[in-house]
Amino acid sequence: MTPMKLRVHVIAINGNIEFSLSAALESKADKIHLLAGENRSQENDAGLIERITKSCNSKNIETQVHYHDKTDVPKIIKLGRDIILLERENDIYINISSGNAAQIVGLAHAAGSFNDGGNVQVYSCEPGKTNKSCKALDKFQIRILDIPKIPLPDRNQRLALVEIVKEKKISKSKLADILKLRNIITPNPGPGNALQVSVTNMNSNIIQPLEKKGFIKQTKVGRKHIIEPTSQGIDASVYFGETMSVPMMQSNLGSLHGRIRN
Repeated sequence: MTPMKLRVHVIAINGNIEFSLSAALESKADKIHLLAGENRSQENDAGLIERITKSCNSKNIETQVHYHDKTDVPKIIKLGRDIILLERENDIYINISSGNAAQIVGLAHAAGSFNDGGNVQVYSCEPGKTNKSCKALDKFQIRILDIPKIPLPDRNQRLALVEIVKEKKISKSKLADILKLRNIITPNPGPGNALQVSVTNMNSNIIQPLEKKGFIKQTKVGRKHIIEPTSQGIDASVYFGETMSVPMMQSNLGSLHGRIRN
C-alpha cells in the first residue's frame, strides 16, 4: 500500500504570521515548518511560536521550528532546500505571505531549484471578506505562484565549488587530486599521464561550466593555473554544501484549495 503524502507547509515567522498560519490550518496541513529568528530571546518570536504550536497541537498538526539568520539569503536558501529534501516524499507548500524580503527571496529560490517533481508549490494568501464589526477575516484566497526553474550546476560541479571555496585559491593539479579523492571526478586514464587526463576531465566537466556561470575565475601564475571563487560562487557554496542538520521526524499521517484537499 502506497503511503499517503503529507501536506507540509513552510512559513516564516514575520509580518502577519497569524494570517499565514490560518491559511495553512484552513487547508488542513499535516505538518508545518516554522522559520524563526536565530535570537531565541526575542519575546515576539517566542510568544508567537508558543501560540502557534499550541494551536497546531490542538489540531494534531506537527510543528518544527528552524532558527536562522533572517537576513542571510544564501543560508535561507540552504535551509529551504534542506526542508524540501527532508520532506521530498510529501506535498510541500511554501507560503511567502509572511517573512521579510530575504526570507521571501530565499524560499522562492529554494523552491525554484526543486520544482521538477511537481510536489513543491509556492503560494501567497490574500484576504477575502472582512467582518467590519470585528475586523476578522472570514475567508482566505490562496494563490499558487509560478516559480520558474532555476538552472543549477550538477551535483559534481556543486561539490567541486564547495572545495574551491574552502581552499580560497587552488591550482588545477591540486584541485584534481582533491576531486579524485572525493570521487567527484573519476577518470579512467589509458596510456599517458594520469594527472593530465584528470585535469582534462575536470576542465570540461567542472571548471568550464562553473566559470561560465560566474562562480569561479582562473588566473595564470607562472606555469600554474590558479582557480578561485567569485563572490557569487562563495554565496552559492553556502547552499551547495552538505545539508544542514534538520532532524528527521517519524510521521505517518496521511493539495492547497483545488490542489489542497477539502
